[in-house]
Amino acid sequence: MQHVWSKILFNAISPESMLHVNAAISGEEIVVLNVQELEKKSAEGLKEHLEPLVGVTKFRQRLFLEDNDREIEFHDDAETQNIQLVILPFWTPDVEHEQDIITACAIDDVQTLQVFLEKPLDPNLRISFDDALKGWCLLCLANSYSSPRCVHLLVLAGVEVQHLCRGGRPCGT
Repeated sequence: MQHVWSKILFNAISPESMLHVNAAISGEEIVVLNVQELEKKSAEGLKEHLEPLVGVTKFRQRLFLEDNDREIEFHDDAETQNIQLVILPFWTPDVEHEQDIITACAIDDVQTLQVFLEKPLDPNLRISFDDALKGWCLLCLANSYSSPRCVHLLVLAGVEVQHLCRGGRPCGT
């Protein structure tokens, strides 16, 4: 499932347009950049550009126009875009959702996993409700089921690959 922000393109915005990105809560300026500085001319591209600046992946970021309660939409006629960045806390799944996440990792269903990561789900989640898999991290689960696309998506979402997983062995092995 694609969100609105992942479909919005900047192509209609003037090349001279400036993006002013501020933290929504504090108002602190994060960055001012020309649209042409973005590798991908989309809201997703802007989020990827912000990742190293704010220290969180695109999955936890939400972008809003100033004084607007809907996710970002860029206007064709705007010379300047004032954008508010909201960083969401991680979402905690219930039993049913955890089972859906396990299934997605087991069958390499990257679309379903992405929906959960966008809630946003902590990519370092440990399975807690399924007795057979209790303590497993999502990376080990996806790796053990030979789900390379899910492994790749978890890496993009910032999963810690250097921690120890169930049984004290390195994660992902």
